[in-house]
Amino acid sequence: MFQQSFFEGQSAPWDSAKKDENRMKNRYGNIIAYDHSRVRLQPQDGDGGSDYINANYVDGYHRPNHYIATQGPMQETVYDFWRMVWQENTAAIVMVTNLVEVGRVKCCKYWPDDTEIYGDMKVTLIETQLLSEYVIRTFAVEKRGVAEIREIRQFHFTGWPDHGVPLHATGLLGFIRCVKAKTLPTAGPTVVHCSAGAGRTGCFIVIDIMLDMAEREGVVDIYNCVRELRARRVNMVQTEEQYVFIHDAILEACLCGNTAIPANQLRSVYYEMNRLDPQTNSCQIKEEFRHCALPGCPERLHAAGDEPRRAEVGVPRGRRTCLPTVTGSQIRLGRCKLKTRHNQQRRKLIRYCKM
Repeated sequence: MFQQSFFEGQSAPWDSAKKDENRMKNRYGNIIAYDHSRVRLQPQDGDGGSDYINANYVDGYHRPNHYIATQGPMQETVYDFWRMVWQENTAAIVMVTNLVEVGRVKCCKYWPDDTEIYGDMKVTLIETQLLSEYVIRTFAVEKRGVAEIREIRQFHFTGWPDHGVPLHATGLLGFIRCVKAKTLPTAGPTVVHCSAGAGRTGCFIVIDIMLDMAEREGVVDIYNCVRELRARRVNMVQTEEQYVFIHDAILEACLCGNTAIPANQLRSVYYEMNRLDPQTNSCQIKEEFRHCALPGCPERLHAAGDEPRRAEVGVPRGRRTCLPTVTGSQIRLGRCKLKTRHNQQRRKLIRYCKM
């Protein structure tokens, strides 16, 4: 079904990537940069292939070229990677792979533990924040001959398993929110990479775009978002399992919202959650606990071959939620009325296109 709906493989010219001087800059021979959307580095004197890097611009939600989707750097391309980050005025690097998975190198370590020189670029590690499912590294980056020091953050998601997709989307959703919160809207494109720069990279970008779309329009269109991404870079969102996971993540985001509480606000938030609502004779903490029992939040909804699937979500009395029902290739719509932690209500309409 997934392969039938999306064109697999090359759909646009990639002549630059195939040039002899650039072939060794590609980690995988079948995931390379299309000519029309590739990032063109400023050429260096005497090097005819110095403008090439395996990276493509991808549009965000009403933001042209908001992302750069690229492969995990190799030893031969680390300098080019930092050249691109500087040239594009990037403030955030998103890494959705580990350096080694299942005994295979997926990405080289392109950042220093202290200070490292890459060509005319000097990169210094300032701070490392270790969290349960991701790491935030802050770097000071300088370019020889330029009187400027830039602060660039790398957001490294470590919770993606070696095989398949995460069991729950909760960690990745929190990661995406963190990237968004810590990146200025005026910064250059966010650089996103996994190993090939297609599968997990596509998942991150699609979910991020769809969260923006849901927030502003009250609808999501995952199918056409993936199609548009694949027009910019080959095979973005590589597997059906990843495609289903994107739907699960958006469903969880709409049903559960953002449940994270800053530690320094826990006391006041907990007090508010225990306040009795005279209209319902209940309190928010009880409602939230009842919501935890819903099988659709955040339980994984797995596809079983081409058989019809149904995501059945229990609904507390007086509340409505999304009930997407899959029959063949069509997913029927359902409205959802969401109640946030602060007792605000809002409607979300999740629009699914034919798969």
